[in-house]
Parts: sequence; structure tokens; C-alpha cells
Amino acid sequence: TTNAGIYIESGVQADLTFAGVKITAELPVNIVTNKTGEGVHDPVEKPTSLHLTLADGTVNTLTCLHSSGALQCPGIRCGEGSKLTIDDGRRNVDQNGQFVAPKDGKISRDATLLDGTVVKAGDRLTLLDSDNPGTLTVNGGYRSAAIGGGPIENSGDMTFNGGIINAYAYGPLEGNMGAGCGIGGGHAGGGTVITVNGGNIDATGSLHGAGFGGGCTYTGGMSSGTVTYAFTDAILCRTPSSTIAGDININGGFIKSQGFEHSNAFGKGCGGTNNGKTITITGGTLLPTSQAGWYDIGGT
Repeated sequence: TTNAGIYIESGVQADLTFAGVKITAELPVNIVTNKTGEGVHDPVEKPTSLHLTLADGTVNTLTCLHSSGALQCPGIRCGEGSKLTIDDGRRNVDQNGQFVAPKDGKISRDATLLDGTVVKAGDRLTLLDSDNPGTLTVNGGYRSAAIGGGPIENSGDMTFNGGIINAYAYGPLEGNMGAGCGIGGGHAGGGTVITVNGGNIDATGSLHGAGFGGGCTYTGGMSSGTVTYAFTDAILCRTPSSTIAGDININGGFIKSQGFEHSNAFGKGCGGTNNGKTITITGGTLLPTSQAGWYDIGGT
């Protein structure tokens, strides 16, 4: 239990296990962007990454602290150019460390997992999930996703393989302090690549932000005195006036996603699109909730 956040240094490939962790801080977990210069949008050669394991049977909580109001941050910051993987105690890799990928909503090949579990091609994906998965609850901050990007920042490459994950953007109906996704972009930020292979996920967006996908578009009022709206290492969103949901790939898992006013459950946020990107569903169970006039699943 601490009020100090976790900072993953630029270019580091971190591998952490949470087992009863409780962090309340302005920025609980920061996977910094390993970019080479201001305004560079080329792919990052060595992305900073975090593989986060939720130890079986444990309860873990990350909560953004709002006491100063100076920072506007996600609970887990994974902006464009960084990578995040969350899994339970049964990793989706074989005994040689090779990833066991899904195919058409099922296990793609025969394998023996690290914990000795034997799986076969065509088996159900839930065999890759722990029998007693750990829980992670993430409460995001002002104008940010719970898990993903901060203000004016697209989310990075994020993969969810297991665990019980609750991702709640700040105050769904809190007016100007909302606009971020449960999982995805912050205010004026969209998604990049989000992949779900397993686990039990509950994602709730704030006002104008999707549960899963794109944040609200830029609507002004995002500069004020000492308030920090974007991280100095961020690759700023290219299209803040028309954010995108990004590529969303759902292969498995049990996923609840709730968008509030002016946002989809899965897909775009207020004023956004998904031009050039796709939402692909090959498996899993989806329970979307959207408001009148918006879509359960959609990018346009």
C-alpha cells in the first residue's frame, strides 16, 4: 500500500507481478514513451513495455489521486508508442516461452503451458485462464482513460490475456473532467491496438468517452495555468478534433463495456470515427451498454 507510483523507464521491458497491491497516487503506473524527439510519429524502435501478472486470488487497486489537480492521468498510462500486457497466474505461453495464440476464438495449437496445463488445438480459450484469477481495479483520473492514454494522447498497444479487470474512467457524469475511456484513449485521444484474448473485463467510460476505444474529440477548454494536459514524452494525438477507436481485436474473454452520453460502448467516442481501422470479433462474450442514439459496437 503506497502513494508512490510505479515508473517504467524509457525503453525498459518490465515484468511485474501484483499480489495485493494498493496504490493511490497522481499517476499509479506510468509506462513512458520511448520516442526520439518532439512531434515524431514514426514507430518507436524499442517500445517501453510492461507485462503485468495478477497473482492468483489477490485483490489489487490503482486509484488516481486528485488532491492537487495539477496532473490529469490514467490509472495505468500506456500511450501510443508503449506496450501493456495483463495476464493472470496462468500465462498464455508454453514451456519454451512461446505465446499460445488464439485462432477463430479457440486455442491455435497443442501446447504445455508454464504451469503444466496441457491444451490442444481447437480447445476453448478459457483453458488459458487461471482457475482463481487475481483482480485489478483501476480508477482513472481527470480527462484520461482508466487504462490507456492521458489527455490528447492515443493509447498504446494493449493486450488482455486474463485476470478480473475493472477499468473505470473518472466520474462518468462529471462534465469537463470526464471524456476518457475505460480502456483506450483519453480526452482528445483515440485507440491504437487493443486485443482481448481472455479474462473478465468491466470497462466504463466517462462522459463522451467510450467504454472501450476512443475518447472524446477536442472541444476546447484544455489549457489553464499550471494544469498539465499532456505528458512531455507523449506522442500527441494526430486527430484530436476527430479521434478514432483504433483496431480492436476481441478473440475471447467475458467483457462488459459501458459508454455514457455521446459515446459507444465499443468503438468511437463523441465526435470520433474509426476511418481506416477495424473492430474484429472472433470469440468471447460481449455485454455492451450504450445510451440512446449511440451504438453498442461501432466506429462510424
